[in-house]
Amino acid sequence: MLRKVVLCCSVIIAGCASVPNVNQYSGDDGSVLKVTRFLNEPILGSRTSIYSSDAQMQCISFDAKKVSKFMNVGAFNPLISDFNLEGVKLEPGKEVFLQMDTRAGMSSCPLVVSLIPEDNVNYEIRITGNILASPHQCVAKLYSIPKDTNLLKPDNFSYYNDCKSRN
Repeated sequence: MLRKVVLCCSVIIAGCASVPNVNQYSGDDGSVLKVTRFLNEPILGSRTSIYSSDAQMQCISFDAKKVSKFMNVGAFNPLISDFNLEGVKLEPGKEVFLQMDTRAGMSSCPLVVSLIPEDNVNYEIRITGNILASPHQCVAKLYSIPKDTNLLKPDNFSYYNDCKSRN
């Protein structure tokens, strides 16, 4: 019986670890995308897991063949290891779809966005809201930062809203 439990746990852990990390663009003309969070959250904090895909996403779905681990941001929780906090370098002109899932306990704020990065422009996505509200209130906003001016300005991206409200 103990062997079965150990085997099942090993399979589950190996399955969770099978999502590959995102391949960052290696060219000189790439754009860097960072994600920051400004959320009302519980004392134990929350985490935002972000996955990327080259293929269009309708909503939060998990197909390990299409998805890469893009970024992981955890606040006030020593059990969560951050990943790519400094940002991810993207290829200009190539659309990227991001599924962002912020979780705190049993509360969740899933969002899906896409953008086509431009040359000589960096980006920041800000996730704001109250994950403790019922229903939750989370929003993602895109800001562009031209490399020549380094000034933050609001920008637009394709926003697929809150996945829980979609059928």
